[in-house]
Amino acid sequence: MRQKHGTLHIVEPVDLEAPVPLTRIAPKGPIRLVFWGLRAYILVMLALVAIGFARGLH
Repeated sequence: MRQKHGTLHIVEPVDLEAPVPLTRIAPKGPIRLVFWGLRAYILVMLALVAIGFARGLH
């Protein structure tokens, strides 16, 4: 069997990275269109699900 080399060292955690406040950017150009497209897609899918449930209840 192979032996492990070295010993286990317990290292205390060091706080090197302080939390950075997040900022929000406004989407511009084509990215804005993609987000609006996703919103429209979600609305269409919700409408289709509602229609499916309404027709399935009969």
